[in-house]
Amino acid sequence: MIVWQGFGILAVLIPVALIVVVTVLWGAITGTSTPTERDSTLILAIAALVSAPLVYLLDKRLAARPARTMIDKATGQEVEMRGAHTLFFIPMKYWVWLLVIAGVILLAVGILP
Repeated sequence: MIVWQGFGILAVLIPVALIVVVTVLWGAITGTSTPTERDSTLILAIAALVSAPLVYLLDKRLAARPARTMIDKATGQEVEMRGAHTLFFIPMKYWVWLLVIAGVILLAVGILP
């Protein structure tokens, strides 16, 4: 079961879409229809490293949205309400770093013999 709030699901949909795109491009460049195990690792690394800045930019754009200001009837204080964008209770801004770390590890595994 996938648990998300707001646009948090895009933290996984963007990398999945890029895996498809990179796989198709990889096949077109190399001329093979089925990637090898090493190619698959590099495809995942490239997709993770390319999707990290996209998720970062999306998070920044969503965070820049204006907050709704409400007035608490009990205290009379103003309260700003912002929408949360999480995936598995982890905010999108942290998914960027998880994608970078995964991409670097996969790139190292794919390049090293």
